[in-house]
Order: sequence, then structure tokens, then C-alpha cells
Amino acid sequence: MNSSDNGGDDGLARRDSALIFASRFGEFSYGEGHPFLPTRAVATLEMIRRQGYLDEPWMRVVEPGPIQKETLAQTHDSGYIDALAAANDGKWQDRFIHFGLGTEECPIFPGIFDYVLMYSAATATGAKAILEDRSNVAFNPLGGFHHAGRRNAEGFCYVNDVVVAIEMLLEGGMRVAYVDIDAHHGNGVQDAYYEDDRVLVVSLHQTGNTLYPWSGFENEIGAGRGRGYTINVPLPEETDDELFGMAFDDLVVPALAAYDPTVVVATVGADTHRNDPLANLSLTNNGMADAVGKLLPRARHLLMLGGGGYDVDTTVAAWTRMWAAANGIDDLPDHLLAVGGAFMESAGMGAEIVDMPYRLSGPKKKANIAEVDRILDFHRVNTLPMIR
Repeated sequence: MNSSDNGGDDGLARRDSALIFASRFGEFSYGEGHPFLPTRAVATLEMIRRQGYLDEPWMRVVEPGPIQKETLAQTHDSGYIDALAAANDGKWQDRFIHFGLGTEECPIFPGIFDYVLMYSAATATGAKAILEDRSNVAFNPLGGFHHAGRRNAEGFCYVNDVVVAIEMLLEGGMRVAYVDIDAHHGNGVQDAYYEDDRVLVVSLHQTGNTLYPWSGFENEIGAGRGRGYTINVPLPEETDDELFGMAFDDLVVPALAAYDPTVVVATVGADTHRNDPLANLSLTNNGMADAVGKLLPRARHLLMLGGGGYDVDTTVAAWTRMWAAANGIDDLPDHLLAVGGAFMESAGMGAEIVDMPYRLSGPKKKANIAEVDRILDFHRVNTLPMIR
């Protein structure tokens, strides 16, 4: 395994990377048939270990510390947090529906508040490690619940751990940029900072014309003092690695350079993958890993959060590669083959974690290029010049 030297003038080399993991990650279930599987996080740790991506002395697995109910109430309505706590026994109360609880998307299940506390604590633990200058990279694969609102659950998300972490980092004096490469627009994070210039919010996602949450259009650029600090790139269906990379290089990289953040918080959902059943983009994990590899050089710290991904095999492989990319591991040895594991077997065979390249062609590719060019031109005029 080859990794970059990662040294720096500031005294903290990128040699403390924390993968935040609790053994309880695999204990919770949204119910039979629900597409969100918390067990993805368990399979991801297994895969990262199997590939040797925890073998360096500066890589470690960190158990989440505790988090208090009151901490969540700092970023969410206290009545909503009280309702979540009351739902922990899995029994229905009529008031839950007012908070988006008990729907097909966000069901009530036994231990739901324990689950919320656990994934929020894991993200907060990563943020704390960064605040205390103990880690350059922290990754919570069971994190990135970017749809949850201040007083409501939606889109499989109950508490917005992204906002919890960002508030911690802001309070600690850090300059925060948020980059979301999940297939679904991070509407909950956008709503939290739409009128706020303390956070640069960038989201590349499938267009809201064809995918939940039906938002995140390029003309949503913030308001008030936050105008110009929200950047949305609504990608057309079948966007491939090449086009995604073009958008990332031409917009995300210069935006981060202009903003000069101390820390990038990133939701790295793998539902952009061409195999994902809930979205219609055409990335491979090559494009995802390439994007993540470009984040840390633009900031001192990177906090990665899992987000979506509903084909488990491809999600686990993608997160494994993104963890490697975040740590400067740039080799792709021939032996990268996953064997064993309940999720990583298909017809008795292992699943390679390095995807075959894929490139769209023909009239659809030409139309997609024209659409992304149009969006990039919009931002060159309306957002990039405003970032300070």
C-alpha cells in the first residue's frame, strides 16, 4: 500500500485518521423491506479492514463518545426531540405524525431514539477529534442524515447530524465548508444555512425535476447575508464520472479555494452509483474516490459522513475507496478483492471494490454536457464572485 507523505507546515501531518464505529451500528432496523440498512456501516468497516486500509499506525477505529438529548435540542426543536425520545419504545402516538414520524420513509421502531443518539454521537465524536486537532480525517459511515429538518423527519433522516457537527465546528472557531455528493439534494443542511455566510454549502445531486426532495436548483443560491454561499448543481440523469468530475473541478474546487475553509464536512452518499435502485445517475466509485481525494488538500481537516447508498455491495465498495482516497492511498493493487461477508457475496463470488470505468456516449451525453455547462456558467456569474 502506498500513501502520500501528507506532511504539513502546521505541525499536524495527516497521520491521524479516525473511523468512527460502534458495535451497535448493526443492531437497528427500519423494518423489513425498508431500503435504508444501517448494517452498511458494519460491512464497510469489515471491508476497510480486509483491504488493509486500517493498517497504518495513524489510522484508528474510535468508539463514539456520549451525546446528550440537550445537545440535539440546540439544533432541533425541543418538542421534536421530546417526541423522538417518547418514540423509543416503538409505540405509536398521534402527535408523532406532526413531526413526520411514523411514515413509510421514517418509521417508528423500538430503540429509535437510541439509534438517533448513536449516529449523532458518532458524528459529534468525529467533529470533536477535529476540533481538538487530533484528526485530519474522521469518517462516520452511519452519518450524513442531511434531509432532517429542525422539527421534522424526512427522507430516512430523523436528526440532522450534519448540522449538529457544523454547529460544533463553528462554535470552535472553525471556518466550515459543506460539500454534498449524495444523489439526493441535502435540503435540511441548505435550510439551516440558507441565510448564513458562516458556512459555504455546495451540493452536487440529481436534479430535483426527477428525484426527491425535488429541490436544489441552481437558482437556490442563498438569501440575505448568505446570498452566494449556497451552490447547487442539479445533475441530469445518467451523469457519468467524466461529467461529474468536470463539474467538481470547474466549480467545487474554485469555490473551496475562494472560501479557504479550515474544515470540509462532506456527505459522501454512494447512491450516485449507476447500480443504485433509488437514483438515476451513472457514476462509478472511481469518480467518487476522485472527488473525495480533492477535498482534503483544500482544507486542514475533513469530516466524512456516509449518507445514502441503497445497493449495499456498491455502497460498501465505494465508501472503502473513499476512505482510502481521503487518506491519500493512491494505489490499486491487483488483490483488491472482497471475499466473504453477508453483503459482499454475489452468486458465491467476491465483489471487486474497484469499478470498471463507465462513460456515457451518444446524444444523451451531449445533452448532459450542455446542461451542466449551462449550470456552471450560471455559477460563474452568480455565486463564485460572491464568495469571500
